[in-house]
Amino acid sequence: EGLAPRSSCLTLEGDASISCPALTGKRGIALYGPRTSWQAPCQPSPRGGSVRYCIPLLADGELVGICQLYYYRLGALPPTWNIVPLEAAADAAGNAIRDSWGHLKRQHQTEAVVGRLLRHLETDGQRLPSDLSAYQLRSPKAETPYLDIRCFGPFGLYRQGVLITQDKVHRKKTLTLLKILLAHEGRQLNKDTLIEYLWPEGEPDVRAGQLHVLVHELRRLLEPSGRKGNWQYIRNEGDRYYCTFQDSCHVDVKEFTTLINLGRKAEAKGDTETAVVYYGAAVELYRGAFMEDEPFADWCQQERDRLQEACLDALQRLAAIFRSLAEWGRSVQYLRAALRIDPLREEAHRSLMYCLW
Repeated sequence: EGLAPRSSCLTLEGDASISCPALTGKRGIALYGPRTSWQAPCQPSPRGGSVRYCIPLLADGELVGICQLYYYRLGALPPTWNIVPLEAAADAAGNAIRDSWGHLKRQHQTEAVVGRLLRHLETDGQRLPSDLSAYQLRSPKAETPYLDIRCFGPFGLYRQGVLITQDKVHRKKTLTLLKILLAHEGRQLNKDTLIEYLWPEGEPDVRAGQLHVLVHELRRLLEPSGRKGNWQYIRNEGDRYYCTFQDSCHVDVKEFTTLINLGRKAEAKGDTETAVVYYGAAVELYRGAFMEDEPFADWCQQERDRLQEACLDALQRLAAIFRSLAEWGRSVQYLRAALRIDPLREEAHRSLMYCLW
């Protein structure tokens, strides 16, 4: 409550010689009453308030920081009453800090790896390989793509950075058509197959006209103005339709697959540092199941299973790499992420128990 003066706590100032009781005990403490009753390392600090709480920030048992809070009023409850809810809040904060720090570290590693590759290629007079070029476009300095399509978790379609919500689309099945084409990775689908996916109980002859209307609306939604038949994204050869997303377009599934393949190539060459960067970037893209908002659709189930297996494989490879380096906390982190996706994966349970031990 209110603003406290900046603490001169030696632990918060970075003095490693001080043995902070909250950090060494990995539990919250409350400092109140006469200073002589405080634990010895804390006595030199100014009082600051009626009660001072020192709460360690933990992530899976690993210390990531400490939070110091002041409370200026004493009520009927003992000052230690608040420690338990504060520790619960600190657990959530600790995980958020750990995840954010890990994301920043992986981002720096990625930039370093790509920078080394670019310098090496420039020395040899070569160009960046095409599979890396798409990934390089996703750096924080890159311009916003014309289309940004997110298939992991809830479906999201962004055009020039603006989310296209369902209320901006005249027909709901327009976006469903786009999802079906995306789920088949550019493979051509004839109109009868599309009609069966979109209207399982419909008559093909009756629905053919409606399909053409959906295709027309989807093109108006996605294609840059002035194309007039030279379609860039939604194409067809006669009655067979397919999508192709190349220039100025980002699809998270496509980037995910590229990163997984790059990670496997690096790992096969023994370059685990680079493999960790690519695998880590890939699993961060996996925000949820493929087409999560289409849980009962048959047309995306096979692709959903394939991508889930690829993510689980990447997580277990990351865990194995860090296990080989005796970095048990990192290994535990990735194994738990795998088990959140598939709680019945026995191999991950065995590896997790070993790392915890």
